[in-house]
Amino acid sequence: MERLRYQPIGVRKALTEMKDLSELMVDLAYSAVLFNDREIAEDVRELESQVERLRYILGMNAMISVRDAQDAELMAPITMAASAANKISDAAADIANIVLLNLGLHPSVLEAFQEVDERVARVRVFEESVLVGKTLAKLRLPIKFGSTIIAVRRKGEWILDPSESMKVEKDDFLIAYGSRTGVEELRRLANPKQPSPAPSGGPAAKAKRPPSLIEVERELAELKDTSELMVDLAYSALLFNDADLAKEVIKLEEHVDQLHTKYELKVLSDLASPDQAASILGMLRLGVSTENIADAALVMARPVALGLHAHPVLQAAIDASDEIVTRVKIPKASKLAEKTLEDLKFYDETGMWVVAIRRGKEWIYHPGGSTQLKQGDSLIVRGEPEGKKVLQSLAGETLGSS
Repeated sequence: MERLRYQPIGVRKALTEMKDLSELMVDLAYSAVLFNDREIAEDVRELESQVERLRYILGMNAMISVRDAQDAELMAPITMAASAANKISDAAADIANIVLLNLGLHPSVLEAFQEVDERVARVRVFEESVLVGKTLAKLRLPIKFGSTIIAVRRKGEWILDPSESMKVEKDDFLIAYGSRTGVEELRRLANPKQPSPAPSGGPAAKAKRPPSLIEVERELAELKDTSELMVDLAYSALLFNDADLAKEVIKLEEHVDQLHTKYELKVLSDLASPDQAASILGMLRLGVSTENIADAALVMARPVALGLHAHPVLQAAIDASDEIVTRVKIPKASKLAEKTLEDLKFYDETGMWVVAIRRGKEWIYHPGGSTQLKQGDSLIVRGEPEGKKVLQSLAGETLGSS
């Protein structure tokens, strides 16, 4: 192993890279489990070492830059954010280990992944596809089809976090996430000869499974969604120096602790049998990893809840990341007011997810398609930077960004 040495890298650059890599690792780790793909899992483990190295280098640079007590107060949220990104990276690596240790994939995991807000898919690009030869910038997939390419497998090599200038080639395997309709549209574009997918699951299929199993799947989906939601809210709390939002993250972490305990008890009492021991262990470790991601969000949010203000470097680092987080208030006469997210086709139109809605003193988490937006609502959204202009036009006001 190469000896770790000090490098004069900018704190902002290191933190931005840590944030982007750790979030990418989570997406790839879930993809590895979903597709039982050892190559993706091994890439996640390699990325973990990169994030760990960046954490040490950032810590060295942060210590050098502190001159007095005031600097120390401003630097504390930065070091906490770096620590959180590293914890998220570790959790992603633990998820990848489920594949590398051959623990197997319990069928309930696949069912649970159908319940989550974001769908992850692996799509092969065929020679006759209209995607071939076009750059991601030209395709504008987040805006047109509500799907985002997070990685590409090309001739046995991985392109992680592909740039907008990258051209799609035949036989590429695209790892994408997005809305259900967006992902299916991407599949159709990648393979024009592919028949329309048959409806999966549904009420009839669920009725055939024991209620206890359906409950376990629902709780696993909630654990995954809530832990990722908390990361978005924690970064938002840092970006906007919002102590109330930070306190919401702390409350959610307590909820995740309770949900995780309930989930583990359900798995052990209702699903455990000798022939399923390995896959049951994989499910339990998924639960532990989601809780660790939630704990990482708590680490990020706590300094803001305690009254510490984020250093401008931290806000600049979030601003420079691949996905933006922004907050928008629904004004009077907005095109968004009094319409549901489904009516608006929110993600398909903007390429951005509504992370949470603040309505008065209440928070609405995991807003579904039937959620109706109201005048005065404050939305926290995240997604591709190019979606910001579309959202700005819909909302009818100027947005802040991360």
